[in-house]
Amino acid sequence: LNQRAQSHNYLDQLSEAMSDAEIILKYASLSLHRFDIASALKTKALIKEKTKQNSEADLLFKKSIEVRIRINDAEAQIADDYTDWGNFYLNTMH
Repeated sequence: LNQRAQSHNYLDQLSEAMSDAEIILKYASLSLHRFDIASALKTKALIKEKTKQNSEADLLFKKSIEVRIRINDAEAQIADDYTDWGNFYLNTMH
């Protein structure tokens, strides 16, 4: 579902991407795969960035990274998330 949400996002099918991310987060407490939560949060952040909802995007990027750190997700993924967050600042704050 995360991969589908990410694909919809990259194809600018934002409502479909947001719907998939919301489903993931709705059922997150049932999931044993906590990295799915972080990925869904980052997808939502990317969507909020595209729709110029910058304060929400900023919070979602931060929350995604916090989840990854808390669950001790792969360091490479955390680095990628920081890069995406940095690109958000570059793109929105120039």
